This record gives sequence, structure tokens and C-alpha cells, in this order.
Amino acid sequence: MKRVFTAQNLAEARLLADALGRAGISTKIFNEFAQGAMGDIPFLQALPEIWVVEEGDEARAGQMIGELCRETPPGPDRPCPGCGEMNPGSFGRCWSCGVVLAERE
Repeated sequence: MKRVFTAQNLAEARLLADALGRAGISTKIFNEFAQGAMGDIPFLQALPEIWVVEEGDEARAGQMIGELCRETPPGPDRPCPGCGEMNPGSFGRCWSCGVVLAERE
């Protein structure tokens, strides 16, 4: 087994491990319940870690995690086709009327 990622919290670790599992990469999460001990043990030792079971999956898992963790900046504000209100580029629905906004290109 090889460690491929140290998450900031258990939710992040579970989301990434689930995504890797759907891609056929078997994983284990270590320190799953250690966050409750933060303060009694060094915090870096309590962070959840994702380990791949098969060492041959390490490179593919690292690449997938890199892609999943990459932040894409929101696009420019755009008008709603239904009511004309401006919406931040990160919105998928109009904040005012709820109309689904067109996908960014």
C-alpha cells in the first residue's frame, strides 16, 4: 500500500476515496477517527490519509486527485435568460428566478 493524499478533513478524504473507487482504484482511509484526538496528538498525525491498496495504482490515483482538487476560477458574471438579473459565474441557477443558466464554455 502507498499513501497518495493527506486530506484536510474526513469529508474531503471520503469524497476523493469514493471517486477513486468508482475509477476502479481500491483505497483505504487511515486516521479516519483521529481528528477527535487533535490537541492530544500533533495535528499532522491526525489528518485523514488516503492509501491505495495496489502500488501500481499510485500514479493514476495521484493524477486523478490532482484533477479533482484543481480549482477552476468562476467565469464572468452572466445575465439570466429568464429575468435578466446578473448572476455570478459560479452559479448554475439564477438567484432571482431559479432558471437554469447555460453551461460555461
